Amino acid sequence: MTAASIQRFFQSYADAFSRSDIDDICEKWAYPAYFVANGHRASLAAPEFKKNTEALCQFYALRGVARAEKEVIEISRLTGSTISVRTADTLFDAAGDEIVAWEHVYLLSDTTDGPRVVAAMPDAELAAWRDRGTPLGSW
Repeated sequence: MTAASIQRFFQSYADAFSRSDIDDICEKWAYPAYFVANGHRASLAAPEFKKNTEALCQFYALRGVARAEKEVIEISRLTGSTISVRTADTLFDAAGDEIVAWEHVYLLSDTTDGPRVVAAMPDAELAAWRDRGTPLGSW
């Protein structure tokens, strides 16, 4: 995986959120999907992940999100097939105004099906929504 291909992957991921394309979002993950945040851990099988993604897209829609952007800001190769990726994430409303921004950390694996997210560490996203007075999820 090159830096350019990783950026394309995460821009495609953001574009899927912009369209609320649940299937496309889910296709970018390997399962079980693993999350670590605020000292908690969760592992979701594909059906649970899809349900969680539907709820997340609804949460975004209720807050007026019309477009998502992800910029890869750090890549660190951990093994021959696993990379740590930090992204700068920004959500915008229909007028193009920023709603919220944070940095996100992922583990990306080069699988036989292409790159897939295997883990996410959404601490900063959870904090960003909490700081706005609209907590996301139960973490």
